[in-house]
Amino acid sequence: MTLRSRNGTGCNTRPVTALVTAAREAHGPGGAQRLLDALLASRLFLEAPERPGVMVVPTPVGPLTPVFSDLGLLAGQRGDVRWSSTTGADLLGLAPGADLLLDPGTDHAVVLRTSALQRAVHVARRGADRG
Repeated sequence: MTLRSRNGTGCNTRPVTALVTAAREAHGPGGAQRLLDALLASRLFLEAPERPGVMVVPTPVGPLTPVFSDLGLLAGQRGDVRWSSTTGADLLGLAPGADLLLDPGTDHAVVLRTSALQRAVHVARRGADRG
């Protein structure tokens, strides 16, 4: 799919998703768990690389995969690009070794460490098996 940005659409006019709210509140009590839960349940939008897969950008802090909580945010940041979407749960398996950069260029941008998220999901699944 190709996305065309519209002139005059700002990032601040986009709806606030549960994932954005969780990212903004991640440092509060229980915030990390709410962020994980919101990520796993969210639909995320990514710029599509030239080859099948997920775009990974090398940075001084390690490889990052830019992801957006809203298609309009992707358009505002990247303009006319090919894009794809997936769930947060599926994304954890699509970019092994890369952390996620949620909504780059916004006031709530946050790096999500996938190794920590994958461990948390694994622990949560093991805990569910005991019930």
